[in-house]
Amino acid sequence: MAHDALDKWLDQLDTDTPQRPTLREMSDRFTATRSELLGVCLETVIRRQYAAELQQTDAVCACGRRLRRRRVDAKEISTLQGRLTLHRPYFYCDACGVGFHPLDAKLGLAPQRHQYVSVRSSHVSMSQVPERCSFLPDVGPGGGTNAQDTGSYGAGWSIVLA
Repeated sequence: MAHDALDKWLDQLDTDTPQRPTLREMSDRFTATRSELLGVCLETVIRRQYAAELQQTDAVCACGRRLRRRRVDAKEISTLQGRLTLHRPYFYCDACGVGFHPLDAKLGLAPQRHQYVSVRSSHVSMSQVPERCSFLPDVGPGGGTNAQDTGSYGAGWSIVLA
């Protein structure tokens, strides 16, 4: 799966023009299209690491009852690395009225949709982040490399809301 996606990705980066692209042009193409490739790679890793959970047919409810899989549900997931779709088993307990996807808990997925906001300018003052993202609740840094050293969010910084 990932190998095919890599081949397809590399093929689409090839140009049919007689003039070969500059390093900057190649880098810009990589940047513009990498999330598609990384999403497929991430999905491949999940499929390998959680193969048993993706094929799960039995589960135990919190009340102790053994359950059979009711169906397989697709979930589209957007990450900072790219988008992917997982088809994961769903279980429902008639006795307590609880339905769940065990894989979601193992992957740490929230039942609601996650929102990711990337700060795209080269440097944004930390004091500007709440102002620029005031439409979002509970804004806080989600990762990065230089906020503690320089007091700013560099280009690699993102704000993650769960």
